Amino acid sequence: KIRPVAANYGHPLIYLFLGGFLLAAGMQRVGLHRRIALKIVSVVGSSPSRIILGFMIATAFLSMWISNTATTIMMYAVGLSVIDFVAHKTDDETMVRNFGVALMLAIAYSASIGGVGTLIGTPPNALLASFLQNTYKIEISFFDWMLLGVPVVAVMLPVTWLILTRLLFPAHRIAIDDPRGVVEKELTALGSMSRGEKLVGIVFLGAATCWILRSPLAKLTGLPL
Repeated sequence: KIRPVAANYGHPLIYLFLGGFLLAAGMQRVGLHRRIALKIVSVVGSSPSRIILGFMIATAFLSMWISNTATTIMMYAVGLSVIDFVAHKTDDETMVRNFGVALMLAIAYSASIGGVGTLIGTPPNALLASFLQNTYKIEISFFDWMLLGVPVVAVMLPVTWLILTRLLFPAHRIAIDDPRGVVEKELTALGSMSRGEKLVGIVFLGAATCWILRSPLAKLTGLPL
Protein backbone atom coordinates (compact mmCIF):
# COMPACT_ATOMS: atom_id res chain seq x y z
CA LYS A 1 0.00 0.00 0.00
CA ILE A 2 1.15 3.51 -0.78
CA ARG A 3 0.17 5.16 2.51
CA PRO A 4 2.38 3.05 4.85
CA VAL A 5 5.33 3.33 2.46
CA ALA A 6 4.94 7.08 1.99
CA ALA A 7 4.65 7.57 5.76
CA ASN A 8 8.22 6.34 6.21
CA TYR A 9 9.48 9.17 3.99
CA GLY A 10 7.74 11.67 6.26
CA HIS A 11 9.28 10.34 9.47
CA PRO A 12 10.42 13.15 11.82
CA LEU A 13 13.99 11.80 11.79
CA ILE A 14 14.10 12.30 8.02
CA TYR A 15 13.45 16.00 8.50
CA LEU A 16 15.96 16.11 11.35
CA PHE A 17 18.62 14.74 9.03
CA LEU A 18 17.50 17.09 6.26
CA GLY A 19 17.99 20.03 8.61
CA GLY A 20 21.43 18.72 9.53
CA PHE A 21 22.40 18.36 5.87
CA LEU A 22 21.25 21.90 5.09
CA LEU A 23 23.22 23.31 8.02
CA ALA A 24 26.28 21.34 6.96
CA ALA A 25 25.94 22.57 3.38
CA GLY A 26 25.68 26.14 4.63
CA MET A 27 28.79 25.78 6.81
CA GLN A 28 30.76 24.29 3.94
CA ARG A 29 29.59 26.92 1.47
CA VAL A 30 30.77 29.87 3.58
CA GLY A 31 33.82 28.07 5.00
CA LEU A 32 32.74 28.31 8.64
CA HIS A 33 33.70 24.69 9.33
CA ARG A 34 37.28 25.36 8.24
CA ARG A 35 37.55 28.44 10.46
CA ILE A 36 36.24 26.51 13.47
CA ALA A 37 38.70 23.67 12.89
CA LEU A 38 41.72 25.94 12.45
CA LYS A 39 40.80 27.97 15.52
CA ILE A 40 40.55 24.88 17.72
CA VAL A 41 43.90 23.56 16.47
CA SER A 42 45.60 26.92 17.00
CA VAL A 43 44.33 27.14 20.58
CA VAL A 44 45.14 23.56 21.63
CA GLY A 45 48.34 22.93 19.68
CA SER A 46 51.69 23.98 21.16
CA SER A 47 53.73 20.85 20.44
CA PRO A 48 53.49 18.02 17.85
CA SER A 49 51.43 15.80 20.16
CA ARG A 50 49.15 18.67 21.20
CA ILE A 51 48.68 19.65 17.55
CA ILE A 52 47.42 16.11 16.94
CA LEU A 53 45.07 16.52 19.91
CA GLY A 54 43.84 19.80 18.47
CA PHE A 55 43.11 18.14 15.14
CA MET A 56 41.26 15.34 16.92
CA ILE A 57 39.07 17.73 18.93
CA ALA A 58 38.28 19.82 15.84
CA THR A 59 37.52 16.77 13.69
CA ALA A 60 35.32 15.13 16.33
CA PHE A 61 33.38 18.33 16.98
CA LEU A 62 32.67 18.95 13.30
CA SER A 63 31.77 15.29 12.73
CA MET A 64 29.07 15.63 15.37
CA TRP A 65 27.21 17.99 13.04
CA ILE A 66 28.36 17.43 9.45
CA SER A 67 29.41 14.49 7.28
CA ASN A 68 32.31 12.44 8.60
CA THR A 69 33.68 12.13 5.08
CA ALA A 70 33.52 15.86 4.36
CA THR A 71 35.17 16.63 7.70
CA THR A 72 37.95 14.11 7.11
CA ILE A 73 38.72 15.42 3.63
CA MET A 74 38.91 19.01 4.88
CA MET A 75 41.08 18.13 7.88
CA TYR A 76 43.37 15.98 5.75
CA ALA A 77 44.09 18.97 3.53
CA VAL A 78 45.11 21.07 6.54
CA GLY A 79 46.95 18.15 8.12
CA LEU A 80 49.11 17.57 5.05
CA SER A 81 50.19 21.21 5.18
CA VAL A 82 51.17 20.81 8.83
CA ILE A 83 53.12 17.61 8.09
CA ASP A 84 55.01 19.36 5.29
CA PHE A 85 55.74 22.26 7.64
CA VAL A 86 57.11 19.92 10.33
CA ALA A 87 59.17 17.97 7.77
CA HIS A 88 61.03 21.15 6.83
CA LYS A 89 61.80 21.93 10.49
CA THR A 90 63.57 18.69 11.46
CA ASP A 91 65.89 16.11 9.90
CA ASP A 92 64.61 13.20 12.00
CA GLU A 93 62.76 11.19 9.35
CA THR A 94 61.47 8.64 11.86
CA MET A 95 59.87 11.32 14.01
CA VAL A 96 58.38 13.06 10.95
CA ARG A 97 56.94 9.75 9.76
CA ASN A 98 55.49 9.00 13.19
CA PHE A 99 53.95 12.46 13.37
CA GLY A 100 52.45 12.17 9.89
CA VAL A 101 51.00 8.70 10.40
CA ALA A 102 49.65 9.59 13.84
CA LEU A 103 48.01 12.77 12.53
CA MET A 104 46.35 11.08 9.54
CA LEU A 105 45.06 8.19 11.65
CA ALA A 106 43.94 10.59 14.37
CA ILE A 107 41.82 12.54 11.90
CA ALA A 108 40.20 9.38 10.52
CA TYR A 109 39.47 7.90 13.94
CA SER A 110 38.23 11.21 15.35
CA ALA A 111 35.70 11.58 12.54
CA SER A 112 34.21 8.19 13.42
CA ILE A 113 34.32 8.91 17.16
CA GLY A 114 32.70 12.33 16.76
CA GLY A 115 29.92 10.87 14.65
CA VAL A 116 28.69 9.01 17.73
CA GLY A 117 28.12 12.24 19.66
CA THR A 118 24.81 13.41 18.18
CA LEU A 119 21.74 11.96 16.54
CA ILE A 120 22.72 13.48 13.18
CA GLY A 121 26.42 12.66 13.50
CA THR A 122 26.11 9.67 11.19
CA PRO A 123 23.10 7.95 9.51
CA PRO A 124 23.20 4.73 11.61
CA ASN A 125 22.40 6.81 14.71
CA ALA A 126 19.09 7.96 13.27
CA LEU A 127 18.35 4.48 11.93
CA LEU A 128 18.76 3.03 15.41
CA ALA A 129 16.55 5.74 16.93
CA SER A 130 13.90 5.09 14.28
CA PHE A 131 14.05 1.32 14.83
CA LEU A 132 13.64 1.69 18.59
CA GLN A 133 10.74 4.10 18.17
CA ASN A 134 8.87 2.01 15.59
CA THR A 135 9.55 -1.40 17.12
CA TYR A 136 9.65 -0.82 20.87
CA LYS A 137 7.96 2.61 21.15
CA ILE A 138 11.12 4.00 22.76
CA GLU A 139 11.66 7.62 21.75
CA ILE A 140 15.23 8.91 21.87
CA SER A 141 15.47 12.68 21.72
CA PHE A 142 18.48 14.65 20.50
CA PHE A 143 19.39 15.43 24.11
CA ASP A 144 18.95 11.81 25.23
CA TRP A 145 21.34 10.66 22.54
CA MET A 146 23.93 13.29 23.50
CA LEU A 147 23.73 12.19 27.15
CA LEU A 148 25.18 8.88 26.01
CA GLY A 149 27.12 9.91 22.90
CA VAL A 150 29.10 12.89 24.20
CA PRO A 151 30.63 10.98 27.15
CA VAL A 152 31.68 8.23 24.72
CA VAL A 153 33.40 10.86 22.57
CA ALA A 154 34.98 12.47 25.64
CA VAL A 155 36.46 9.12 26.72
CA MET A 156 37.47 7.72 23.34
CA LEU A 157 39.28 10.83 22.06
CA PRO A 158 41.95 11.02 24.79
CA VAL A 159 42.35 7.23 24.81
CA THR A 160 42.93 7.21 21.05
CA TRP A 161 45.28 10.19 21.33
CA LEU A 162 47.38 8.50 24.02
CA ILE A 163 47.61 5.25 22.06
CA LEU A 164 48.65 7.01 18.85
CA THR A 165 51.08 9.56 20.29
CA ARG A 166 52.54 7.63 23.24
CA LEU A 167 52.50 3.97 22.23
CA LEU A 168 52.29 3.49 18.47
CA PHE A 169 53.77 6.60 16.84
CA PRO A 170 55.62 8.76 19.40
CA ALA A 171 56.93 12.01 17.95
CA HIS A 172 58.04 13.72 21.14
CA ARG A 173 61.59 14.31 19.89
CA ILE A 174 60.44 16.79 17.26
CA ALA A 175 61.59 20.23 18.38
CA ILE A 176 60.32 23.16 16.31
CA ASP A 177 60.09 26.82 17.19
CA ASP A 178 56.54 27.50 16.04
CA PRO A 179 54.50 24.30 15.54
CA ARG A 180 51.33 26.33 15.01
CA GLY A 181 52.83 28.53 12.31
CA VAL A 182 51.13 26.88 9.34
CA VAL A 183 47.75 26.88 11.12
CA GLU A 184 48.09 30.57 11.96
CA LYS A 185 48.91 31.28 8.31
CA GLU A 186 45.78 29.42 7.22
CA LEU A 187 43.69 31.44 9.68
CA THR A 188 45.22 34.70 8.50
CA ALA A 189 44.46 33.76 4.90
CA LEU A 190 40.78 33.34 5.81
CA GLY A 191 40.61 36.95 6.99
CA SER A 192 37.86 38.23 9.26
CA MET A 193 34.49 36.47 9.49
CA SER A 194 32.22 37.25 6.57
CA ARG A 195 28.55 38.16 6.91
CA GLY A 196 27.63 34.72 5.58
CA GLU A 197 29.74 32.97 8.21
CA LYS A 198 28.14 35.00 10.99
CA LEU A 199 24.62 34.26 9.75
CA VAL A 200 25.29 30.55 9.35
CA GLY A 201 26.90 30.50 12.80
CA ILE A 202 23.81 32.10 14.35
CA VAL A 203 21.48 29.66 12.58
CA PHE A 204 23.69 26.73 13.59
CA LEU A 205 23.74 27.75 17.26
CA GLY A 206 19.98 28.34 17.22
CA ALA A 207 19.22 24.99 15.60
CA ALA A 208 21.60 23.07 17.88
CA THR A 209 20.07 24.73 20.95
CA CYS A 210 16.53 23.87 19.83
CA TRP A 211 17.51 20.26 19.06
CA ILE A 212 19.18 19.79 22.43
CA LEU A 213 16.50 21.58 24.48
CA ARG A 214 13.48 20.36 22.50
CA SER A 215 11.68 18.76 25.46
CA PRO A 216 12.05 21.72 27.86
CA LEU A 217 11.08 24.16 25.10
CA ALA A 218 8.01 22.08 24.23
CA LYS A 219 6.87 22.11 27.86
CA LEU A 220 7.60 25.82 28.21
CA THR A 221 5.82 26.92 25.03
CA GLY A 222 3.16 24.22 24.81
CA LEU A 223 4.04 23.65 21.16
CA PRO A 224 4.40 20.12 19.70
CA LEU A 225 8.10 20.43 18.90
